[in-house]
Order: sequence, then structure tokens, then C-alpha cells
Amino acid sequence: MRSLCVVSRLLAVMVFLVCPLARAAFPEVALIPVSEGELVAPVEIVHAGDGSGRLFIADQRGKIQILLPSNGTVLATPFLDLGTSLVTQRSGYDERGLLGMAFHPDYANSGADGEGKFYVYYSAPSPNEPGTVADPVDHRSVVAEFNVSTVDPNVAIVESGRILLTFDQPQFNHDGGDLAFGPDGLLYISTGDGGSSDDNNAGHTGGDGSKPAGVLGNAQDRTKLLGKILRIDPLGTNGPGGQYGIPASNPFVGAGGGVREEIYAYGFRNPWRISFDPVTGRLFVADVGQGKVEEIDLVESGANYGWRNREGTFDFDPTAPGTGPFVDPIAQYAHPGVTIGSPALPQIGLSVTGGEVYRGGNVPALYGKYIFADWSTSFGAPNGTLLGLEETSPGQFAMSQLTVTGGNPIARYITALGSDENGELYIATRTVLPPQTHPTSGLPTGGIYRLGLPATPVQVTLEANRDNTIYSERATNSNAKGAYLFTGNIAQGGERRALVRFNLSPIPAGAQIQSASVKLTLDLSNSPNVPFQWHRLTADWGEGTSNAGEPGGQGTDATVGDATWSRRFYNTQSWTTPGGDFVGTASASATISGVTTWTSAQLAQDVQDWVDGTASNFGWILRDPGTDVSAKRFFSREAPTFNDRPKLVVSYVSETPPAPAALNLTSATDSGTSDSDDVTNDPTPDIEAVAPLGTTLKLFADGVEVGSAVVTTIPCLITVSTLSDGIRSITATATDSQGGTSPASDPLLITIDTQGPAAGVPDLLAGSDSGASDHDEITNVTTPDFQVSGEAGATVSLSSDVTGALGTGLVGAPVTAVAMSEGSHQVTAVLTDAAGNNGAVSSPLIVTIDVTAPGAPTGLDLLASSDDGASDSDNQTTIRTPTISGDADSGTTVSLISDLDGAVGSAAGGPGFEITTSQLSLGMHQLTGTAEDVAGNTSSPSSALSLDIIEELDPRDLKPVGNPMSPFGALTANDAVWADAAAGVFDGLLIDQSDGTSLMGAVSKLVVTKPSSGSPLGGAVTGVVRMNGRSALIHGRFDADGRLLLTLPQRDGSTVEVDLQLKETDDMGGDQRRFVIGGTIDWNGATALVSLARAAYHFK
Repeated sequence: MRSLCVVSRLLAVMVFLVCPLARAAFPEVALIPVSEGELVAPVEIVHAGDGSGRLFIADQRGKIQILLPSNGTVLATPFLDLGTSLVTQRSGYDERGLLGMAFHPDYANSGADGEGKFYVYYSAPSPNEPGTVADPVDHRSVVAEFNVSTVDPNVAIVESGRILLTFDQPQFNHDGGDLAFGPDGLLYISTGDGGSSDDNNAGHTGGDGSKPAGVLGNAQDRTKLLGKILRIDPLGTNGPGGQYGIPASNPFVGAGGGVREEIYAYGFRNPWRISFDPVTGRLFVADVGQGKVEEIDLVESGANYGWRNREGTFDFDPTAPGTGPFVDPIAQYAHPGVTIGSPALPQIGLSVTGGEVYRGGNVPALYGKYIFADWSTSFGAPNGTLLGLEETSPGQFAMSQLTVTGGNPIARYITALGSDENGELYIATRTVLPPQTHPTSGLPTGGIYRLGLPATPVQVTLEANRDNTIYSERATNSNAKGAYLFTGNIAQGGERRALVRFNLSPIPAGAQIQSASVKLTLDLSNSPNVPFQWHRLTADWGEGTSNAGEPGGQGTDATVGDATWSRRFYNTQSWTTPGGDFVGTASASATISGVTTWTSAQLAQDVQDWVDGTASNFGWILRDPGTDVSAKRFFSREAPTFNDRPKLVVSYVSETPPAPAALNLTSATDSGTSDSDDVTNDPTPDIEAVAPLGTTLKLFADGVEVGSAVVTTIPCLITVSTLSDGIRSITATATDSQGGTSPASDPLLITIDTQGPAAGVPDLLAGSDSGASDHDEITNVTTPDFQVSGEAGATVSLSSDVTGALGTGLVGAPVTAVAMSEGSHQVTAVLTDAAGNNGAVSSPLIVTIDVTAPGAPTGLDLLASSDDGASDSDNQTTIRTPTISGDADSGTTVSLISDLDGAVGSAAGGPGFEITTSQLSLGMHQLTGTAEDVAGNTSSPSSALSLDIIEELDPRDLKPVGNPMSPFGALTANDAVWADAAAGVFDGLLIDQSDGTSLMGAVSKLVVTKPSSGSPLGGAVTGVVRMNGRSALIHGRFDADGRLLLTLPQRDGSTVEVDLQLKETDDMGGDQRRFVIGGTIDWNGATALVSLARAAYHFK
């Protein structure tokens, strides 16, 4: 079974959120003293990453001192003393001094450029002091590099100092001053806005001594280094002065206009402490507010965090010219007594200190949470507050005020938090305001505390595993197995002493004994009741098999191994002093009464010594130090009643490990749809958990142990033994080297699924199936939509034997394929379930891709049987549902479109297709046809067919109202009526209309049968006339005399025959003649002239 403890690395994208105060997910913690009264003003806690376990404490007064956290020792010789390089500090309050330090990531890497190098930030005198009224100079901020001694790793070489970067500060406060190396190996530097307040005093961009509103300020001025997070390469040379480098990836490289290229982010007031999460690489910055709001920022390249336009998320000076967008803090809180925000921000403290993301193992429940502090609730009395931020979901943070044993706030100023190489957190504090010793005692008040778990007292009641009675006047008697113990003086002058030793094995090694009480139950007593004392035995003794029985007060002969007055072990080893070897000072004393209890600090100390191994557990001896008759009989460990037997009640605090936390199925093992859904198809998954270093981490699946490892790094990874499919509850315990085992962790529910899903069934979605039906799998879409049925929640991978991979999606949801070539495809699907198991390949779905359109129909014509005009080919008809014929590709469907009526019919295509239309409206139609193949491809439209739908006129509704031709008189060969050519009316039949106008009847067809030579015209006459907006056929005939007889029906149902005379007027040559046909009509009770205008008629 593979077991490996590794540090996982995560990347996250943040959405900034302001969070209120919450009370959840943080355990009670304790501040465990590491160093008290040895440091003056600690402001930074760092480690060198060299495996030494040392902590380096930067003291604001100029010293870097080494603290050994294992025993709290502060080495007498400072690692580095910069006291003489610092500006002279103010007596009452000062923010200047040695403010920050950081070790190069390659500090411990032999041969690397950064080997042995570390960096400091301090406040030094400036050669430009005091400056001018408009541009004052208070001191100079210095970032410098030093090297450790090659001889003594606990001492730096002062002379190795190299100044990298300096810049003047106008006032004594707001220096920022923290240093941190990022995961990119570059040095990040926090700088304040220059001091005073409001960032608008003299020395602040746009400001002066009057502190006007509406100025830019240093923090928003990118030509200044103040109020920024800077990023430099300390080993580079391309920066100003050549002592450091400016990374090409810095956001303002090449900006021009005097913008400082060292700037990584800006808009800060006083970013006091900064830190990188060693796992995610994110940069947390604590920015001290002005008078209302404190904030925590997640800092990104090039971002603007708003000061002096804003304080937190609230307007500070909305008239300031700084431009956004401004990045919101991830957490903010108000000063005591300040009500701001809706809902109102919690009122916590005056100055955010900052902190670090906890990556240790001693408090597993804090793993991954940002632990930080506020300096104090007031200036006058130290009251620092510990806080925590938990990222409840990506970009969402909940802030909590920690529950601290002894209270929170604590009665100290909290100046910094830092971690050791194992990720354990330490808190730097002091109790006086200025960075000085106590004004009265002159002693340092700085303290370093480790964040840990509070001790929980445990009480156990222990049984005696050996007891006996020894008798002074009967030096060879004992009562090892008797039911009673005897002690005190008897009337005959003898003394009894009881010996008892208790079994301490239930108390774990390392336990801290809080109290101890011995209880004996009295059975018989001689008066008076006097004090009896327990003394700690200093030599071992025995319990044989002797048993004096009832009453037993005289004892009985000792057996081998018994203790007697003279022998420790009968009959071979003697007491040094008859009557027992014990400590002269009593461990406890009590007056006997019934059930008697002895309790004392010395009893507890005796037990502590025995547990720690500094003394051997030989038990105690009980005696009456006086001489009065006082004999007592107590029940021994052999008493028949359990509650009567001797008891030792011990209360202790155990260093039992805390319950592991942060159980997690690793992303490499989590084969589900996300890295955090705790679903895997690996029956031996990798699970990581957080537990204290050096403990043995055990994993259990449903209560059965499935893996273990010694925790060497945090988190610890264990590959568990084979798990069966199903939901498994994973818990963990941690056991220390003394055998102390933690409570079980909260369960992690994981799903083991090693079975692939059944094969899916792919289908072409109806919306893409453009064939004759929704399931013939023919389409004219090259990127069709498919749908696969199968196991719910499974993902789908589609493939084609021609195209290859087509696309992925979810079961039951559309999957749009990539472009598919024209032709036949075998499409298959593979399902992948939520655990990442692949199913079998589906049966192929045969899909035809056809994107080539058929040819347009040709030869559209009105079928002769539908053409009832003057001829079979004039495409005029009174039939409203005529039949149209034509030619089209076989296998297509032909659709007819009318410009008047739209779609009017369809039928199967092919040579000689026929389509009987739907009812057409009257008038001239332009009919076109399109052909559609089985894939739904449609041809271009055919050439248009002109089709005239006419209506047979009912003359019964027409009544002549006048005689428009009366001026012409009787018809003659020379005065035939000629239509009004100017009106554009062509030759034809002229007849009165019911509205009083005359209409040239627009005879568009007139067929006259050619007579035999020398004979008059004869045969039938047909024509079309349009009257009153309607079309009708006019039927007539020629009689034997050459008269044209026109038959018209009347309203009463009768008919009238009009006798029209035909006279030839001109010989047009060839077979054409010009005629005039005219006559008088009595029609529907009126008389009118009807004539055919002059026209040339062609005889067939």
C-alpha cells in the first residue's frame, strides 16, 4: 500500500466579496506561550526554510533574534543588529524602525544565487531631512540585502549589507514595511502612503498643510512608490541604480510618464503585513484604515485598491481624482463605536494587523483558513483580537472572531503573525504602546505565542494494583490478600501502616496532571479521629499471598514476596529504614471519617513525576504521625464490594492529538465531473488529510481501517486498500508517539464506482432530420444535432467512421456535431458515467449527409384538359383548381408557388408530373415550382408559368343605361366604332356597364372560322369580355347570311340573341381583312349598341 505525505497545490480565481462577521467553522484555540519577557517590540516572525526549525523575530528596535520554539529559548546573540542604522525613535509612539524581513527562497540551496541571502526593510535617517514645507522629509525607507555567516548559521554578516532600494517618507507613520517572496521567486514590498492622515498633507500629491479635499494623494500617484505593493528582483540589475531588477511582467513596465515600474498594485493606505498562501500562491494584504474601516485584500497585478478615494468599500473623498475600477476587499470591519454599512459592519478594532493562511497540522480544523488579527480596540489599553476568514465557496468569505481560551480580545497589542516551516502559526505581541521596554520595570514586554488547541481536562478513577499492611510489633507479619488495610496506633503499643500502589497505565504519557485524590473507605475505627498522612514511597515493595482473614488486625505470617515492617520483599530485601522507605514530607493529610479523601498538590505532583518517569511509581504509605491510639481498618483492593476498594482519582490534561481534518479525495483520483465531487472509479483512491506532524494517520472506511501513514508533510496522502463500489464514509484518527489517539474526524463521503454504464443509443434529433420523416436519419445539415439515451447524468462522446470525433455532451441533451462530410456515416456513442467509467461502444447509427440540391422543375404548363380558353395553349381557364404538368428529378417532391396565393400544391416529382392546385384566386398568376429531395434540399425556382384564371360573367346583372355609340348612327362599312385609343384600351367588344360607363370589352380571343371561297363567314365565335371588373366568355355563331349572332342570358333567365352584322372594310392583303361588326341590343329592358371595333382578323 502506497503512503505519501505531500503538500498539494491549488489554483483559484477570486471574486472579491465583503463579508460580515460569522461564528462558524472555527474551533476554540489557545495561545500557548513560547517566549515572554525576552523581546521588546516584535513585528515580524519568519523562518529560513532551511530545516532548522528556528524562528527569526524582527524587533522594531533593530534586532533580529533567533527563537527556538521547541523550548522557547531566545539566543543571546542577535542574528543581526541594525540599531545604529535606524532613525531615532520617538518616545511615545512610533511606526518606524526595523519593520520587515524575508529570506530568499534559495537561502538554503547550496550554490544558488540566493544562497544565504535575506532582506530587511527599515527606517533610516535621510540625507534630505527635513526637506521643505511643501515637501517635508522625515526619514528614509531602506530595503537592504544581507548574507548569513558561512561559519555560524546563527549570525549574519553586518558588513555584507547591500542597499537595494530607498525612498524618502514625509511623515513618521504609515511606512508599511513588510517583505515577502512570492511563488514567482520575486520580492514583494509593502509601502504606506507616507504618513500623517488622509493622504493629503504636505508631501502627498496635491496636498499641503491645510489638508485639502479633492487631491490625488500618494497612494493613487503611480509616479511615487508610496501606498503600493512593489515587486522587484533582488538579484537583478535593471532597476534604477542597478541594485535590483524590475520584472518584465510588472504591470506598469513601459507605461511612461514617470510611472514607477516597480509597482505591482496600488491604492493602499498602510499595508502593514502581507503574506502568500504557500498552497494557492495568493497574496493577502492587511491595509490599515483611516478612522472607520479596516480591510483585508487579495492583491492582483495592476489592481487599484481605492485609497484615498475609498476606505474599504465606502467613499472617503469622492472628489479625489483617482480613477478606478477599485477592487473591493474580501473582508472589512469597523472601528469600535463606528456604525457604517447596511447591514452594519462588526465593530472590532482600530488597526488590522494581518496574518497568514494556516497550513499546519496541530489545529487541523484551521487548515486553509486565513488567520489574522487586529492590533487593539484602543490605544490606551492593549486589546488585540484574533480573527479568521474561511472561503466558504470560491470567492465567498466568512469572517469570524475566534474563540480563544481566556478570552478574545486578549490583553496585548498584536503586532504580527507568522509561521514556522511546518505551517504552525505564531503571534507577536507586546503590552506597551511604544516600541520600548516597560516604563516602570524597564523589562521587555514582547511575547511570542503559538496558536494551538486548548487543553481539555480528563478525569479517571484508578484502581490499586498492589496493597498490603505492615505491623511494627510483628515484624514478619503481613496481610497481602486480606480484605482490609490497617493503619494507626493500637493500645498495646504497636503501629500499622498501609501501603498502596495504583495502576497509572490509563494516563497517557505526556499528560499534565491537574489534581489527584486518594479515597479509602473506613470499616472500623478507634477514637479519636486524628490526621493520617500519605508519604511517597521511595523503594519498591511486594504483595505476596498472606491473608489474615477476619478481623485481621494482627496480620499473619508473611509469604514470599510480601512486604513486612522490616522487609520490602520477604524474606530477601530489607527496607533501609524499618517501617518503609518514604519521603519525610507528607504528600497529603486528612482526618479519617467514613469515606476519606486526601487531596493535595503534592499528590498531583507525585503522580506527575510517575507519569513523566522522573520518579518510580512505588505508591504511598499511610500512617499516623502521632502516638495516640488511632488504629483504623479500611477496605483493601480485595474487598468484595467494588466501591469500597481504594481509589485514586486523577484529573489531567492530555496532549492527545486533535481530530484530523480537511479529508479530501485528491484531484488526481477524483474522476468525477469535477475535482471536488468526491466520486472516483479507482477502488484504491488517494485520500489526504491534515493531522499533526509525527502522528500516525489512520483512515477508516465505514469503520474498517483501510490505510495509515506517519505524517511527515501536511496534508498527508494515503492510498487506501481496495474499496467496494458504493458510498463510503471515510474517517481518520491520529495517534501520537505515546499512543494517544485523537477522536475521529468528520466523515468524508466518497462514491466508489468502477462499473461502466450500458451502451447508449444515439439518434439524429428531429430538428436535424430533414428527411421525409423524423427518423429516417437523413439530413442536409453538416453539423446536425444528435441525442443519446442511456444512463442519466452520463457524458456522451460521439464518433463517425468517416469524420472521427464529432462532439461531447450529456445523455438526453442535444450534441451538435462538428462538420460532417457528405455521404453515409456510421455514428457511434460512448457513455462515461459520473465516476469516469466508459461504457461499451453503441451500435452504429447510419446517418446520411446530403447537402446537394436537385435541379429546378422544367416545362410548367396548364394541362390541356384544364385550359378552357379559346385554345388549349393560351393558359386561360375558368377552372379554379387547374392541373399543372411539368418535368422534375425522380424521387423529389415538387411544390407550386403562386405569386398571388403562395403555396398551391405539391406532388411527387419525375418526368411528366402533374399537380392539381388548391383553389386559385381570379387573376393573372405567375406559377413557379421547386423540387425537394429526400434530404430536404430544395432546388432553385423554375421558370414562371403565366396562368390567367377567369370567371364566366353573368350578364343578368348588367343593364345598358345609355347609347354611347348613338352619335355614330347606324353601322356602315366606313363608320365602325373605334375605341378610345388614348385610354389604352385595345380593340374589342364595346358594351354599356351598369355604372353608366362604356367598356371596350377587351375581346382577347376571337376565333372566326374561315369561310369557303365566295361564301360568307361562318362557324362558331368565342371570346372573352371583361365587364364590371369581371371576366366572362362570350359565345356566338355566324349564320348562313354572315350575321354574327351573340347569345346573352338575361336576369329573368331568358336569353337574347344579338344580331351583329359583319362587313369587310379593308383588304389587308394575304389572308387578313378588316371588318366592322355591330348591332343593336335590347338587354334587360334597355337598348344599346354593341359593336366589335375595327380589327384585323386572321383567318385560319
